[in-house]
Amino acid sequence: MLMGTRLIAGGVKPGQTAEPTWTLSKATRLEFACHIPGHCQAGMKGDLTVSQ
Repeated sequence: MLMGTRLIAGGVKPGQTAEPTWTLSKATRLEFACHIPGHCQAGMKGDLTVSQ
């Protein structure tokens, strides 16, 4: 279970990208959000559904 798991992307500079990778063992629904103050409230969040 990934509940409470955070990817801290502090080393990603403006204009760069990063690709986190997780291996999931079953279908699940995940929520993600930016944790920089104000960003989540401004809409930098989403849902991801993983199916097998």
